Amino acid sequence: MSVYENKATLITPYGQGGVAVILGLGKNINEAIQPFFSTSKKIKPSQNIYYGTLYDDKREIIDQVLIRCFEYKEVDAIEICCHGGIAITEAIFQLLTSIDILRSDDLFSPSENVALQNFIHSKTDLVAKIFAYQLNGIWNSYIQEIVTHINQDNFTQAITLLESTLESFTIFNMITDPQSIVIAGKPNSGKSTLMNQLVGRERVIVDSTPGTTRDAIKVLVSLSGFPFYIYDTAGIRDSDNVVERMGIEKTFSMLDSGRHILWVIDSSLPPVEEEIPENALVLLNKVDLQPRFIEEYKRLYRNAICISAKKGLAIEEIARRLVPGLDKLQQSFPMIMSEDQYNVIVEVIRLLEERDTKKALLLLAGTCFYFSWSLE
Repeated sequence: MSVYENKATLITPYGQGGVAVILGLGKNINEAIQPFFSTSKKIKPSQNIYYGTLYDDKREIIDQVLIRCFEYKEVDAIEICCHGGIAITEAIFQLLTSIDILRSDDLFSPSENVALQNFIHSKTDLVAKIFAYQLNGIWNSYIQEIVTHINQDNFTQAITLLESTLESFTIFNMITDPQSIVIAGKPNSGKSTLMNQLVGRERVIVDSTPGTTRDAIKVLVSLSGFPFYIYDTAGIRDSDNVVERMGIEKTFSMLDSGRHILWVIDSSLPPVEEEIPENALVLLNKVDLQPRFIEEYKRLYRNAICISAKKGLAIEEIARRLVPGLDKLQQSFPMIMSEDQYNVIVEVIRLLEERDTKKALLLLAGTCFYFSWSLE
């Protein structure tokens, strides 16, 4: 057996969680692991799952595991599901190395590797589904369609399809590096109630006494499936309390940091002058109380959203304002997952505009994507 034939990689977060999964690929890989796996049945290259004890090359127990045998891209494959500790995972890799199944990070194409790592670290259900589609070969079919248009000299349609993917890179950056949102406003305007509504549980102490929140509180939340880090801050007002003033100063510092800002206003109170940052999204809160000043507020803040933090009214509209194109977003779209891929698509568009089809096809077939189609 060649040491370059069989490879294995960890497909779950390293050292995190109760279970770790190791994927192995290569010819007759199930037979290679058989002597070190004690089970009631012989392992066969099928979709069966086997439970048993895995031993090292000295016949010492490593762990009780589940092994699944299957075929991946016409190659024999096994998945070893073990307990998630680092020591156990490393012991299994040592065993695999001793029988010429080498630990490797290049079992997949660059795109698949990025999709896999982001899939297993997904922070919301929507993000997990998006990356699951990327792992399922969605780019292959998309590129095949583009190649068909190029071969038929239908350059306009090919360019349109390519251009439609460019915005996905912005989405990729948003879901892999959650943006921050600062909730700000005057005391008792409902900032902490809004945060609790967004988090979906009682994370922040809500009290009717102004000045309850005296420090910024950071929580990861999901808005329409998109992850955001959200900060509840001290209410902005004049205060003689030293601790509260420190919290207010921190609030102003966060407002200057360029994050998204949700400025909460208690619309049940008469309008007063407030120094609201230009990039803030104004939320007119407590509309469930049918405030008599609401029309006046709407005239003052034409792009404001009327909400009830307590009742959860219009919360989803906040996400639509923060995520451009959210209404048009589909889970099953090909996503650009690196700056290299983005630059390739931009260059291919330029080449097609110049009708240099040969270079465009070669660039699409390059190592940036590793698509399973041929130029012939």
